[in-house]
Amino acid sequence: MAAEQLKAEFAAMSPGKKASEVNTAAEEPTPSKVAAAPTPPPPARSSSASRVVEPEPEPVAERPARVSPIALLRLVACKTPAEVRDWSKRTTDSEVLLLVKELRELQGWVDNADLRLINQEVELGLLRNSAAAAEVRDVHDRRNTEGEMARMKAMLEESEAKRLNAEKGCEQLAATLVEKEKELNEVTLALQAAILGQKGAAESVRIWQK
Repeated sequence: MAAEQLKAEFAAMSPGKKASEVNTAAEEPTPSKVAAAPTPPPPARSSSASRVVEPEPEPVAERPARVSPIALLRLVACKTPAEVRDWSKRTTDSEVLLLVKELRELQGWVDNADLRLINQEVELGLLRNSAAAAEVRDVHDRRNTEGEMARMKAMLEESEAKRLNAEKGCEQLAATLVEKEKELNEVTLALQAAILGQKGAAESVRIWQK
């Protein structure tokens, strides 16, 4: 319909064309125009079964803004306050705010690292104290063990000396016993000889008396 209206307006602007003809052409649609009109779409069904639920698009994570590396390089290259002021003039406010934010994050990370380092130093000190206490206990135990071993060694040496003395006493007692046995044998033989001599003398006297 819009195309037909444009054509009608173009015909109205052309010379030798009457306004009534233009209005008639614009108001009376032809059969071909009516047939060419688009048909309205069918009404949507109200049934929930035929309804298709399209998934919602996932939100795209926004990339965090960062300071321009060139701006950072220019800031690092500054050596005087004037150069820093010149850098701030060339840098946008958003980059300055981002730089301050990143510096705060960096400072927080440094503070956390310092806390972790302090905790590690405390743990290391506790471990060193525990190791020193264990070493002291080890030295004390070793000294006690060495003293106990020395005492046991002295007792063993004393027992060994007593054993040697006892062996010597046994040997001396055995030698004395051998000598006493010899003396006893000699006395026994002398007594036997005396008894035999007395018996012989008595027999001789008895024979002589007869």
